[in-house]
Amino acid sequence: MRKKLCSAAVCCLMLFLTACGLASQASVAALVERDVQALEALAGEIALAGAAGDAEYPGVDRISYDSRTGQVQFECGVSGFASQTSYNGFYYSPGDVPLSFGGTGDMTLAPSGAGWCWEETEGDNWYYTERLRSGWYYYEMHF
Repeated sequence: MRKKLCSAAVCCLMLFLTACGLASQASVAALVERDVQALEALAGEIALAGAAGDAEYPGVDRISYDSRTGQVQFECGVSGFASQTSYNGFYYSPGDVPLSFGGTGDMTLAPSGAGWCWEETEGDNWYYTERLRSGWYYYEMHF
């Protein structure tokens, strides 16, 4: 009985994680385009405070701030489990330059398609970012 309950719990967890999923790049871009003034105001408040604190925004799961780069990151979706986890969303770059995931400084971005990417040399992790408009970038990070 216990084994069946455990299996059912794992199945439910996997369904939940799959259902949450990543937001589409088009929906992320539409959110930024539609709400750019409010998002710029929020990014400015977060930068002034030096932390995201408990900041929230509709359609965004999590907001973080990197004081080294001034990046305000808005996470919109998560998919997968453990070593197969993917994140996506958008960020504000005060210098209007592509930035690494969450301010991670060890990612060297290279031009790729319409954006920039990073790939782990000895592994399967990768990151992609693309400019949406002045100061605003879409991102995907796969661990």
